Amino acid sequence: MATSGQRKLLIDTDAGVDDAQAILMALKSPDVDVIGITCVAGNVDAMQVGKNVLRVLQVVNRLDIPVYIGCNEALLGDEKESSDYYHGSDGLGDVPDPEAPDKSLIQSEHAVNALIRLSKKYKGELSLVCLAPLTNIAMGLRLDPGLGPRLKHCYIMGGNHHGKGNITVAAEFNFYFDPEAAYVVLNQLKAPITIVTWETCMEHSIPWVNILRYNNLFSDELNVRNVFDAGVDDAQAILMALKSPDVDVIGITCVAGNVDAMQVGKNVLRVLQVVNRLDIPVYIGCNEALLGDEKESSDYYHGSDGLGDVPDPEAPDKSLIQSEHAVNALIRLSKKYKGELSLVCLAPLTNIAMGLRLDPGLGPRLKHCYIMGGNHHGKGNITVAAEFNFYFDPEAAYVVLNQLKAPITIVTWETCMEHSIPWECYFNLRDKGGDVCKFLSSIEKKSCEYAQKQKWTTFISADVFIISCFLRPDVIKTCCDVYATVELKGQYTTGQMVVDWQKALKRPSNVRVVTKINQDLFEGMLEDLFKDKNTHQKT
Repeated sequence: MATSGQRKLLIDTDAGVDDAQAILMALKSPDVDVIGITCVAGNVDAMQVGKNVLRVLQVVNRLDIPVYIGCNEALLGDEKESSDYYHGSDGLGDVPDPEAPDKSLIQSEHAVNALIRLSKKYKGELSLVCLAPLTNIAMGLRLDPGLGPRLKHCYIMGGNHHGKGNITVAAEFNFYFDPEAAYVVLNQLKAPITIVTWETCMEHSIPWVNILRYNNLFSDELNVRNVFDAGVDDAQAILMALKSPDVDVIGITCVAGNVDAMQVGKNVLRVLQVVNRLDIPVYIGCNEALLGDEKESSDYYHGSDGLGDVPDPEAPDKSLIQSEHAVNALIRLSKKYKGELSLVCLAPLTNIAMGLRLDPGLGPRLKHCYIMGGNHHGKGNITVAAEFNFYFDPEAAYVVLNQLKAPITIVTWETCMEHSIPWECYFNLRDKGGDVCKFLSSIEKKSCEYAQKQKWTTFISADVFIISCFLRPDVIKTCCDVYATVELKGQYTTGQMVVDWQKALKRPSNVRVVTKINQDLFEGMLEDLFKDKNTHQKT
């Protein structure tokens, strides 16, 4: 039990045999207060880890310590070889325990959320010991970049410093199981980190003759029983959704892309204010890509604020933004509206990928997922081969396309280009009058000036195409069901959506790619946006 002056410790574990002894050593120390144990997939799945931790705690009558279940897959969802040949299929040597504690003792709060909460509660006091793949920690950083600076210290068992591996020729198990998470933590945690590598463990391993002596360490206690980035085009897409009488926009989640996530939230509030819909909840999500890589912004097109750098002295106060993180809101709403909720993604897919890591059941609860992003002929708009949303966070796009397990419809960059509207049509639309027209004209001014300077022959507003497909499925003239993934390693092609047109990979279709739009119907929908000016209001 906790006493005054004890050091606060949180343990992140995948609860194999060696983790069990490490946990018991921490509990033995009189000057350490173990405030919780977070579980992550590694030696076994995350729930089995939780059960194993309960067994360990029961041995020393410490079931008062909270146990939290975390991520059950690596950051990118890649499956890796287990170590059941060493730890057993259950992670604790396959030793039956008829009196094992009931899993109802496990906390309902997700391990990642618990990690963030406890780091705030014990700011500057909490040490984190990581005995497992670093998925929970990387996820915590993506949800809250301030996590690391709040920690007193982070201790990691993992990696190698002489290139000697224990699971491959060159990799240690914890880092190999989720290398992207390890990359994120080492490069972005911004907390003091101490690592004990695999080589150090090998060089200081215990002779067999001493094993029994060390096993008596605990003899006095042992009782042995066993998703928007709110740029200019996003604004028009949101307004189109709000215009539709048969659509209930239950929330808008914000993610970094054109601008940082908080600025996205402020932009969304400005859009909602134009049509008197500030009743719609707005949630701030991830402010960095899944791996934390920084990418070039598009301020030359959308402006440094994402809405054309048009001042708004009467902008809504940011206090209207919800305190709940966008990823948690997405998960909660998918449960509340199971089988009814459609998700329209106008931005990098970081929030959605994070939701999948926190709750793999997210996708099957969605009715449909509509994505503006990627490309199906290899034409890029931010690099030679990549579209902006997928390029900004290619790992997130990879996760969503391969693992969402929900119907996905994608409108790619090429489809947007092929169905962009002539300038004459654009200016006719903006001459309709009214608050919406005035607002869009003002925020699009910088984009139009850039486009005309580049001698674009048409006006391209990409996000309105995917929202149109959601609102009116008959706007889709032709489409293809295909398998598509995302290139992660290409020197020139990182972020490109790779479509298996020839079925060479022999994988089932995972997306529907819209290739042709009914232009007349689409332009009619644009005109409808400016009719009956009060119909954006909630009824």
